[in-house]
Amino acid sequence: MKRKHTPRYGGLLLEAVRDDFGLVEVVERGETRSLHFGNSIEQSSYVPDMPDWLQFEYYRKLMFATAFHDDPKDLLLLGLGAGVIARYLLSHVGRMKLTAVEYREAVADMAFIYFGLPRDSRLEVYIAIAGQFLQEFEQSRDIILVDLYDADGLNEEPRRLSFLDLCRTRLGEQGVMAINLWRSDREEYDFMLDQICQVFDGRVLLVDADDANTVAYCFQAEVPDLSKPRTRARLQERAASLAFDGAEFSGKLYRRGN
Repeated sequence: MKRKHTPRYGGLLLEAVRDDFGLVEVVERGETRSLHFGNSIEQSSYVPDMPDWLQFEYYRKLMFATAFHDDPKDLLLLGLGAGVIARYLLSHVGRMKLTAVEYREAVADMAFIYFGLPRDSRLEVYIAIAGQFLQEFEQSRDIILVDLYDADGLNEEPRRLSFLDLCRTRLGEQGVMAINLWRSDREEYDFMLDQICQVFDGRVLLVDADDANTVAYCFQAEVPDLSKPRTRARLQERAASLAFDGAEFSGKLYRRGN
């Protein structure tokens, strides 16, 4: 166990817990708190004095998936992490129900204790393996967000066709799945796009979040026709409810190979 308030990753260590999967650490640098899994990679970041400020651009891109649905009432988040996405959605989506799955209980504990995740009747948190949760709970979802990373990168589960297909079967008729992908390993990135496009029969839109992350939007039904002004206006209106610039987002969407 590391001592609290010792130097760590350019900041001060606030908490460190070792579970069966390794270290879970909370580090504070100035006004920012970050979640780490035993190395310098920031898994999540949060500024307590600015709870609506999203440190990572891919957070916005993942949550933009809700703009593609006419009336999302149920969202499943696979990979709670520090709870930054869940907390932001709770403060902006009103009556939508959120279900979050996190396989490390220590991580969920840190989200509530150090990262401002509220105890809210609209939020259910399950400590479970994502694939096992999907098999056990057959409820259809309007939106599924997949952000499954560990200390070494993308978790093994999203790499499997069976997992991606299970996600697809859990989507409602107009459902949308968004998955965060790292582009730092080009071979793995291309492999993941192959898997995703195969499962969703090419009904996929992509948006680059930054130099390292791309979010893939996967559609149960047809891909929205972004050439139609009405579609773009609808996306912009829905994105505004999340305090996002929908025009900026929709203008950066592309299909694979374009």
